[in-house]
Amino acid sequence: MYIATLGFGSVGPPAPEAAIWHKQIPNGFRWTFGYWTPEDAEPVPWSQVEIQLTDGRHNAIWEDISAQDLDTGALVTKSYESVIFGDMTVFLNITDMEGDGIAEYKDNFEITTSGGAFSSDDVYLLFVIWKPINGWISTDFIVWGY
Repeated sequence: MYIATLGFGSVGPPAPEAAIWHKQIPNGFRWTFGYWTPEDAEPVPWSQVEIQLTDGRHNAIWEDISAQDLDTGALVTKSYESVIFGDMTVFLNITDMEGDGIAEYKDNFEITTSGGAFSSDDVYLLFVIWKPINGWISTDFIVWGY
């Protein structure tokens, strides 16, 4: 007789979650973090965050975010590599309000365009991922002009 044991345990703590809201800005969108849950969760360094934008046909992914670049001791904005997204180029800028390298309440990020424009005919989906378990911190959907 053979007995097989299958482990269906947890791979670690669940992803921390953050409320997030967006605002349309010239040539793009700004997202700002609200409160995080659970309240007693470990701080999330920006280096554990991945940001993804998709319209169902094109994807922009920023996974090499450096907490060190955002750990200056004072408000700091860092620009990250541009990504081709259909017929436009998109850019990511992150502002760490405390300059501590931690993604937290009131920190924000912008995705803006060059050489094209977001379309009001498309729905864009945003995913903020906690890389240790590939879990969602936040999601959002946006339509240009609304």
